[in-house]
Amino acid sequence: MRWRNRTKVSQSDCYTRWTLYTVPWFFLVMGALSLVGDTEQPVLAGALIALGVAQCAFGVDLTRRALACYLGQDGPPRRQLAVHAVLLLGSLTVLVALAAHGEPKEPAGAGWVPVAGLLPIGGAVSLLVRIRTYLLG
Repeated sequence: MRWRNRTKVSQSDCYTRWTLYTVPWFFLVMGALSLVGDTEQPVLAGALIALGVAQCAFGVDLTRRALACYLGQDGPPRRQLAVHAVLLLGSLTVLVALAAHGEPKEPAGAGWVPVAGLLPIGGAVSLLVRIRTYLLG
């Protein structure tokens, strides 16, 4: 379907979905660029970047399924949440291992990689938990 043939609601939906799908990739690229050449532990840095790529790739599916659940089109994506949580735990473990080796020299940049993984899981959880749950306890 051509872009101008879409309704305004459909265009807005498309903008929103693709923004949610692509923003974690920007954080991953920022973190990866700060790690490349700034570490003496290339295996750990490579593992952190690989886990970040996996988180972003699985994050697209997780976000898509969470939006479908929010709209009442599908059930909650429990398995995708579990896989993503394991990947996030893995990237945090590798980040701690890098920090234990005193790496990277500029530590602020490496923190962007787990943030790329936090965005999809945080967004999915915020879509799955209704505000009424918080208000009524």
